[in-house]
Amino acid sequence: MKEAARNIGVPHLQDTKLRISKSRSSASVYIYDEFKTLLVIVPSLRSLAVQLGSSSISIALKRAMADKSLFRSSWYISNQLFNENDKPLMEVDSIEYMSLIEKMKSQKHIRKAIFVFKDGEFHPSAKNMMEYWLQQKL
Repeated sequence: MKEAARNIGVPHLQDTKLRISKSRSSASVYIYDEFKTLLVIVPSLRSLAVQLGSSSISIALKRAMADKSLFRSSWYISNQLFNENDKPLMEVDSIEYMSLIEKMKSQKHIRKAIFVFKDGEFHPSAKNMMEYWLQQKL
């Protein structure tokens, strides 16, 4: 008879989960901010979906990758590097990454971003279009 596995009932460590995800993954996923700065390399699209609270890869994630559009108004999700020399600003197992995931979760209600430019200058202080137009008319 074979001896039973020793780790039955014991959850995997985060590092072990990351290695399992990388070994099962067909491709890494790159998360960029709205200025196309590489933030992090995630081992798989499925692991990202699970961390965002979905049991499977969502249509929104697939659409953001296919259309190369912003996901939840602030991030580009890609299966390819935008530039070969891009280096990630954070690691998957870091506190910064967990903060990024929490921010992505908190912006679940956002479907599409609208950025305000005037004379080629970005206006990040305008919270929405109505506020921006009211400021311009005063």
